[in-house]
Amino acid sequence: MTNAGVSIFDMTQTLRGWGVTDVDGWIRITNVPVGDYKILFRSPSGRTQWATQKSDFATADPIAIQAGVETVHREISLPTGGIDLTVRDARTAEPTVGACLSTLSGPMPIRGCTNGAGRLVISQVTVGTYTLLVTPPQGYLTETLHDVVVSEDHTTALAVAATKAARLAFTMRDKATGTPVSGACVTLVEAGARGVVGTESICADDQGLVRFDGMRPGRHRAFVRATDSVHGSQWVGVHGGTGNIDRAKWIEAVAGQTAHTAVDLDRAGTISGTVTAARDGRPVHGLCPTVTPAGPSPSQPAGVTCTAADGRYTISGLGPYDWRPQFPDYTGAYAWTWSGGAAHRLDARAITVYSGRNRTVDVRLADAGTVTGRLIGATRPSESIVVRAFNDRTGDYAAPEGRILPGPEYVLTGLGSQKLVITYLASVAPDVACSGPVEVEAGGVAQLDLVVPTP
Repeated sequence: MTNAGVSIFDMTQTLRGWGVTDVDGWIRITNVPVGDYKILFRSPSGRTQWATQKSDFATADPIAIQAGVETVHREISLPTGGIDLTVRDARTAEPTVGACLSTLSGPMPIRGCTNGAGRLVISQVTVGTYTLLVTPPQGYLTETLHDVVVSEDHTTALAVAATKAARLAFTMRDKATGTPVSGACVTLVEAGARGVVGTESICADDQGLVRFDGMRPGRHRAFVRATDSVHGSQWVGVHGGTGNIDRAKWIEAVAGQTAHTAVDLDRAGTISGTVTAARDGRPVHGLCPTVTPAGPSPSQPAGVTCTAADGRYTISGLGPYDWRPQFPDYTGAYAWTWSGGAAHRLDARAITVYSGRNRTVDVRLADAGTVTGRLIGATRPSESIVVRAFNDRTGDYAAPEGRILPGPEYVLTGLGSQKLVITYLASVAPDVACSGPVEVEAGGVAQLDLVVPTP
């Protein structure tokens, strides 16, 4: 191969020599110190490979350079195939011009953009498996193509439907006066998020405007957290704010459109009280209550003062609605409990908050229930295994993530008296339900072996 670049690296990946092949495909690099090296080859078209027919430095074969000896290495180019990409508008099926393809991972870098027919053909692509990124023109969403296989002397056809981005806009205003409220933050909760309000939010500007750009189409609920110590948080409901996630309205993000929602913020109230252990009345320290369903990992929601040594807590900045606070203990000692001593949200007692006033809610936590057992058929390393428990009626998380022990075995703690669905997650594979409803009692231990499905 003529005009191929050749680079020599020592074992610390430091460049020690380079050159270009002649018309016969040969190159001689002199004055190379004795030692082991790895050689990188780059074709005139930009394809790269390492000796001997390897795709990266880590797997490349070391070449030993000895004193007084001319080392000869002959490299054969890796086999190649091709890629034929077509990109069309998802709604109109019209060709998408200028959609660019690039490599996220794979044996070689790939770059190019679609022509007037929405098509890109690339030849001389090193065989292997790629993850590719398709970046359409502005206004469209990027798409990631996983497990794209390029085979020898074969062109892999790829078809992408380019989806226009959606936008959601919110206007925050005082319910009584209609004036804009700045600083109020909106968190979107997707349909599959099990009601958990994450930490990623966008806060209102001076005009009370919040915008979510570049969104994928789908349904969301919106939780609004006021930050001005005047207004109260809320789930955005059909007819104003609500403290009940089940009464929050679904907001549809539609491709190529902007959906606008006006949010009227009421004045805030507070919930406070004491958390104690049911078995002996001792205060529970370090527990952070929440008015939205808890997730599998501990967090301190905004506006929450977690329990101190005396078990006292405060949830401030709540709108004047019916709320159902949850008290999740992540130490595994106590059962996750909702207001009224309930094990899940549907049985929780509604706590009505009034503007400018405090509601006292004391809670007694029962000892945690436990589910434990073997993971039969688990083939992945234990550090990549996640076992989770969900209430079978609400789908909410029912406990922290399970601990994985040698065996492998799992232990789920923090459970109240309820029926559960337990799932197994390995690496990036989706959750797989490993059991039907399993009944557990607070303070009790249930044994359940999970048979892990074969991928």
